[in-house]
Amino acid sequence: MPDLLATVDAGIDEAGKAFALLGKKKTAQIGAQEERAHIKAVCLSWLATHSMQVAPYCDLSDLIPIDGIYQALLEANEGRPSRPGTRDQLKSVKTKLISLRSKLVMVDPSAATMSDQPPQFSNLAPDPDMQAILLNRWNETILCMNGGANLAAIVMMGGLLEALLLARINLESNKAPIFKATKAPRAIAS
Repeated sequence: MPDLLATVDAGIDEAGKAFALLGKKKTAQIGAQEERAHIKAVCLSWLATHSMQVAPYCDLSDLIPIDGIYQALLEANEGRPSRPGTRDQLKSVKTKLISLRSKLVMVDPSAATMSDQPPQFSNLAPDPDMQAILLNRWNETILCMNGGANLAAIVMMGGLLEALLLARINLESNKAPIFKATKAPRAIAS
């Protein structure tokens, strides 16, 4: 079980260090490879690790804006992003993380049952992108169940199963038998 406050503190620290790093130069755009690599690492650290760890324990309305800022930073970082704009986004995300930490102080992480923990999707889907999709579906399902949105949880479980089936199909090198199976349902042409 993750230490929620330590996870968010790590995010706050990473955003603060990136903000400080970008303040050392006065150019209008971020062109140095090491600065861009640092920004990319901070974004991926939050999106691929920290966000997934805190998602089951917080309200999505708090997490979505944070994830959105990191995704925007990651996309902008592929070019030569604006230094002041990037610093503003890092300052904003740090403020949002501090607010999230304040809300997580009241959360009891031990209240989550062991069944809430996601399985190892790496055996079913070796592709990291597909693993991230499966993990997101799992976390969204748990959030729906914990929030009493049972119908939404069932819909999310359907999405999880669909993604698992797609991952299994993608493992096959020869997909012809899958699509030519006589027992496979067929769409009725109208």
